[in-house]
Amino acid sequence: MAKDRVLLVDDDTNVLASIQRHLNRDFEIVTFERGRQALGALRQEEPFAVLVSDYRMPDMDGLTFLKEAREIAPNTVRILLTGYADVDMSVQAINEDNVFRLLLKPCPKEMLVKALEDGINQYHLMVSEHELLDETLNGSVKVFIDILSMLNPIIFNRSANLRQMAIKVANQLSFDHVWEVELSVLLSQIGSVSMPKEILDKLENGESLLPTERSMYQTQARVGCDLLDNIPRLHLVAEGIFYQYKLYNGEGYPANGVKRDAIPWIGRLLKVLFDFDELNRQYNNPMLAVAEMQKQTTWYDPQILTALHIELIGMKVNKPKKMVERFIKAEDIRTGMIMARDVFDLKHHTLITKGTEVSKVMEARLLNYARYKNIIEPIFILVPEGE
Repeated sequence: MAKDRVLLVDDDTNVLASIQRHLNRDFEIVTFERGRQALGALRQEEPFAVLVSDYRMPDMDGLTFLKEAREIAPNTVRILLTGYADVDMSVQAINEDNVFRLLLKPCPKEMLVKALEDGINQYHLMVSEHELLDETLNGSVKVFIDILSMLNPIIFNRSANLRQMAIKVANQLSFDHVWEVELSVLLSQIGSVSMPKEILDKLENGESLLPTERSMYQTQARVGCDLLDNIPRLHLVAEGIFYQYKLYNGEGYPANGVKRDAIPWIGRLLKVLFDFDELNRQYNNPMLAVAEMQKQTTWYDPQILTALHIELIGMKVNKPKKMVERFIKAEDIRTGMIMARDVFDLKHHTLITKGTEVSKVMEARLLNYARYKNIIEPIFILVPEGE
């Protein structure tokens, strides 16, 4: 089994050598003499289970280092090692800065080993809880989204089709919680369940909304925010959805004076993505759509718009394998297939939109329509050329 990784920071090379010599058998020890170097390792290397830092160091003290380390690697358990037993500092370290344990130098090997073992157990516990919560939360929300997409496939599937681009832009800009970005895009239109049927019908039929109707529809952002704000860990998602129509210069909905970088980052991203999607549908040319957006120098976060532009250039240079249409019977629809054209029932109601990847819930729904002969065939899907 792979050893748990421990990051040790101390400006005393003798201490580093001694600890590494005594503990290398049980742990994978990585050492640094400077806090700045160790922070770089936290950013670039595989995760560390435990971080042990000396308090007195020349470039930054141990508490400052541990605070910055927490921002980079919040799951890594932090231990402070010091030869200066200051009561006030100890209280601050443990109670205010969430330091897991305080050890006094010289620290007996047995005590250090016990602290590392306890720290590693705590690390695995936190990681397991986070993974369980993330998987449960993401899974539950995505099932919810599948159900909503069946109620209004035009609105919800357009959001789903922007998911991958949102993830790419977030990764390019080193946004830490990409899962929040993904859920924000997928749930961005959840408030539309409160909108009058006449407005939703217009959107489904591709008709333009009147200014009063558009203003009304934008209030769905508040409804969506309110629906999600009470769900644990979705506060930032709800906040981003609330600001999805806000211009970078502060104009637009909501009219509250918030502007520029004070607008939540996810809200700024949603504004860029959805305006891009609307223009791209109008021009059928993604580069032209971005060029039009770039003319509005105060409407969009410049970093996000630039990141989107770079992603589109990369897609143009590194063209994916050509996709071609194939037609199948409705009864042959399976999860993972990508629709090449919209799919309708016999009354010409949209069941799933062009470009959508079929989910398990959507597969079940379409197969039920097929069993009752209430679906227009054939069904057109996209497959790589040559397959």
